[in-house]
Amino acid sequence: MNFRLTALATLLGAVALSSARAADNPWRTVAPMPADNHDLTGAVVGGKFYVAGGATNDFKGTGEFHAFDEIWELNPRPWSWRAVAKFTRPRIYCATAAFEGRIWVVGGDILHEDNQRRPSALVEIFDPATGALSRAPDLPVALPNPIALAAAGRLWVVGARNRTERGQFTSIGPGEKAWRVEPEALPKMWALAGATVAEKLYVCVPDTGLVVFDPATHAWSVIAGPTQARSAQVAAWRGELWIMGGVDVADRSATRIYHPAQRTWRTGPSLPNALAWGAAGVVDDQLVIAGGAWREPTARRGYVFTAATLALKADAIPPAPVAAAADSALPRWSDQKLRGTGGPGLPFTNERLFPSFKFGRLSSVLPVPTTRAAEPERLLLLEVDGVVWTFPNRPDASAPTPVLDLRARYDQRPMQAYSIALHPRFPAVPHAFVLYNLMQPKPAENFLARFTVSLAPNRPPTIDSTTELNLLRWPSDGHNGGEIAFGPDGMLYVS
Repeated sequence: MNFRLTALATLLGAVALSSARAADNPWRTVAPMPADNHDLTGAVVGGKFYVAGGATNDFKGTGEFHAFDEIWELNPRPWSWRAVAKFTRPRIYCATAAFEGRIWVVGGDILHEDNQRRPSALVEIFDPATGALSRAPDLPVALPNPIALAAAGRLWVVGARNRTERGQFTSIGPGEKAWRVEPEALPKMWALAGATVAEKLYVCVPDTGLVVFDPATHAWSVIAGPTQARSAQVAAWRGELWIMGGVDVADRSATRIYHPAQRTWRTGPSLPNALAWGAAGVVDDQLVIAGGAWREPTARRGYVFTAATLALKADAIPPAPVAAAADSALPRWSDQKLRGTGGPGLPFTNERLFPSFKFGRLSSVLPVPTTRAAEPERLLLLEVDGVVWTFPNRPDASAPTPVLDLRARYDQRPMQAYSIALHPRFPAVPHAFVLYNLMQPKPAENFLARFTVSLAPNRPPTIDSTTELNLLRWPSDGHNGGEIAFGPDGMLYVS
């Protein structure tokens, strides 16, 4: 009896929380799912929203584990759910995607007859026009919790077999009989959520944040932003990316909106309560979230699972920021030196600041922010040949200390390093960014890489070369420009 009273109190508390926020919250509850469900993704075809599989540890309030073997369809006119297909075995963490007018259900865990969950390479296709469920080519590798997104005429699938390894990335096109293995993805690409905007894949990666893959350049890049949500509800709506709730964030009901065209973030309407592991999509120009769960220490097994379906109308979209207009009061740029009529040069003179040592060709120098006020300032210096040094910023400094040797990372192959920059929140975010050119083998390539900096009080910083994460790469065999710097907007600019 005491357990039942505790469970009832938890449920009533959750209802009270939702009711309290509902008074001034634009989210509304529409048709509930047939049962509480989480570990979901969703996709829209023909004006209807589809989710597949999923699981709950509190099936219909019984406190029992249950895995689902259905594909569910949400019809917004009227709001109603129905099962439209059934798998041979229940599926959990599978990816649900719309591609070529059909629903693809990709990978995930399959619950077997022995009641064990095992990662699967299985891919199945549901055709809403016929109601038929058919097999597609299996994935090259079994993925326990992938994400599948369509862009540029292909279906792209990315995920990881565990929480620590790099992602597995693959794609398939119309009529193809096998998946094409793509270049290696980013680390920790598990528990993903994302959406497609303007033919690019936007994915929330744990511990990294929002990343984007451009099929045109075949490259991943990281987007600086205010959230690093894991297992959030994510959807594309009117050209923007909505990231709602999730875990590993301070506010698990917060909504963050990213505008790819303007590269800006803003805040959207908060969810009625904390939520993660639900499915999100846009149906009939309304943002919809189905199912999900949130952590509640007093609940059975520590979680509250929901069958709720939330909907948000377009009139609740906050206004997009207006791009700043050009300042007509700025003085006209003087081109007198281009016309050959410039005056004499400025009266610069040279002064040797560090007489105890000297370097070869210099690329850039920058101060290293200290972790304690009493620590002396240090400088970080990058040479063109790929060595990073550090030394105290005082004239009597002794020999500099090597921090990173890119030449050793590439077996002494010829290279040129152009610029180094520290994260604007360094040392809280201990990342250094380096732009360098690997000259051999041809064709030469530019790399924009991120490294992790290790710091200890009163000791020189060190950079572990194995932490390198390549953010961008492109062919370049000279005249590279090469300066990188963070702007006041927190974006990293590359020349």
